[in-house]
Amino acid sequence: IAEFTGSYPGINGANSIWRDFKTFDKYAYAVADQGSEGLMVFDLSDIHNGNVSKVYQKNDKFNRAHNIFIDVPEGKLYVIGSNTQNDGLIVYDIAENPSEPEHLASVTVSGGYIHDAYVYDNMVYASSGYDGLYIIDMTTPSNPIFKSFEKTTAAGYNHSGWPFANGNKMIVAEEVPKGLKLAIYDVSDLNNITYESSFRDPINTSGSGFPTYHNPYVIDDTLAVISSYEDGITIMNLANTSSPVRVAHYDTYTNANYNGYNGCWGAYPYFPSGTIIGSDISKGLHVLSTTITTSNTCSNGIQDDFEIDVDCGGFCNTCECSSPTDIVFTDQVAGSVKIDWTAVPTAVGYEVRYRENGTSTWTTVSSNTNSIILSGLSEVTEYDFQLRADCSNRLTPYGTSVSHIIGNCLNDAIYADTQTSGSYNTFSHIRSYANIPSNNNVEYLSGDSVILEPRFSVDTNTDFLAEVNRPCGIATFTGQAEVLEYNHIEPAKPSHAFQLINRKNAEVLYIISNNEENHPFTIDVLDIEGTTIHSSIHTINHKLIKLPKTAGQHSVRITKGDAVYNIAID
Repeated sequence: IAEFTGSYPGINGANSIWRDFKTFDKYAYAVADQGSEGLMVFDLSDIHNGNVSKVYQKNDKFNRAHNIFIDVPEGKLYVIGSNTQNDGLIVYDIAENPSEPEHLASVTVSGGYIHDAYVYDNMVYASSGYDGLYIIDMTTPSNPIFKSFEKTTAAGYNHSGWPFANGNKMIVAEEVPKGLKLAIYDVSDLNNITYESSFRDPINTSGSGFPTYHNPYVIDDTLAVISSYEDGITIMNLANTSSPVRVAHYDTYTNANYNGYNGCWGAYPYFPSGTIIGSDISKGLHVLSTTITTSNTCSNGIQDDFEIDVDCGGFCNTCECSSPTDIVFTDQVAGSVKIDWTAVPTAVGYEVRYRENGTSTWTTVSSNTNSIILSGLSEVTEYDFQLRADCSNRLTPYGTSVSHIIGNCLNDAIYADTQTSGSYNTFSHIRSYANIPSNNNVEYLSGDSVILEPRFSVDTNTDFLAEVNRPCGIATFTGQAEVLEYNHIEPAKPSHAFQLINRKNAEVLYIISNNEENHPFTIDVLDIEGTTIHSSIHTINHKLIKLPKTAGQHSVRITKGDAVYNIAID
C-alpha cells in the first residue's frame, strides 16, 4: 500500500532493523532504535483505499527509542528505551489530537532501563532487563510512583510481558541467556508482585533443546501466542497456569541447530478475523490461521484502534451506546451557549467538559438530556468542548474535541434594500458588503465581513445589506453566512484612489478602491526584490479586493492606465 523513509526536513533517515509501531484511533506511531528519526505519525484513515500519509515527525524530545506503547483508554503514548530517558519514560498525550502528540513528561523511573512495557489505566508493567518486573503508577506523568517489583527466578533479562484479561496475572519472557522459561506472576496486588510458575516446551531437541521466547501475547485468560525466535510462533494453553501445554506451533525459521537469535521476532493475534501474523527477521511476514478458537479485541473490554467505543464500531459490532458524535452550538445571552447533540440510544445521561482553548483545566457538567446551557463563559473567547455518554454501567470515552467561539451578543439592527440618505447608528460593529459609493451595489465574497465605523452615511438610492453581529439565540439572517472572525476595515479616504488593509491575524490582504474612472487596473504583490509573486486584474465594479497573503510579500503595486500606485505592506 505504501512505504516511507525515516527522513524529514532537518532529520536524516536511519537504516535500522529495530523499529516499533503501535496504533491509536486511525493513526500509526513509529520509532527506530537507530539513527535520529524521533517520533513519526501516519494517517491510516483512508488506508482501505490504498492511501497512507505521514502527518508528523519530530525529534526534539528524543532521537531514537527501542519501542513505544499506547495506553488506549487514557490516550497516552509511552516512549521506551530512548536515548534521552535511558532510565525512564517519555509520555505524550494523543487523546486530544492524535496527529499532533503533546509532550507531557520526560522522567526517570525506578528500575533503571526499561526494555519493553505494557501500560493500562496509567499503570506501567515495565520489563526492566536484568532488574526484573516493575510496576509504576503514571497517573501524573511528571510524578511516577513506584508500586512494586519482582526479580525473575532465572535472573535472566526480562524482555517483555503481557497481562491476562482479568489483570490478575502476567506472563513474562526472558530473552537472555537463550532457552529460559516463560514465567507467570500474580499482579492482582499492584503493591506486591508474587511469582507463580514457570514453563517451556522443548519443540526442537537439537542444539540447546529449548526455545528462546521473545514476545508473549495473552488472549483472554487461556491462550498465549508467543514469538519464539528459531521456533517460530507457539500457542500455549494457560488454563492451568501451573502446567501450561503447547496446543499449536508454526516454525517460520526451519533449521537443524539453534544458531542464536534468529527467526520470529514478533507476533500479533488480535485481528477480529482470528488471523495471526508473525514477522521473521530473515524470512519475512507470515500470515497464519488456526483451528483453535480465539477471541479478539472486540471482546476485551478496551477501546482498541479503530473501535468507536469499547468493543464496538470499526471492525466490531455497531455501538449501542457510545460517545455523541455531533455538537451544535447556539449562543444565548452574553457569556452563555446552548449545546445540542443527537441522543445516543440506551444512554441514561451525558457528561460535557469544557475549557478555554490553550488551557489545560477542564470543567465538567452533567445532563440528563441531549441538551445543556452553559453560562458564565467569556465573550468572544474560544472554548474546547467534549462529550461522553453514561451507559448506565459505564461511561464512554470522551469524543473528539470541538471548538466554538462564544458570541458577544449585540443588539439586533439590520439595514437592507434601498435606504434614505442619513446617518445610521451601528451600535458597536456592523457587517456590510463593503464601503458603499453612491448609486452602487458592491458585491462581496460570501462569508467575509467588513466592519465600518460605528456611524456611517449612506447616499440615496444605494442598495446595500448590513447586519450587526448576529444577536445570540437568533438564527443568521437570510443570505448572510455566519462570520467567526472580524477584520476591521475603514472606508477608503476620498483623497486616496486605493487603500491597503493588512490585519495581522487575517490570512488575506484587503485593497479598498475609491476608483470612479471606468478603467481596469492591475494589482501585483511584489517581494523585496520587486518580483511579482501574485497578480490580478480588476474593474471599476471591484470596490473591495481580497488577496491571499504570500510568503515573502513586501509591497503592492497597482497600475491603472499610466498611473502607478506603490503601497508597502507593513
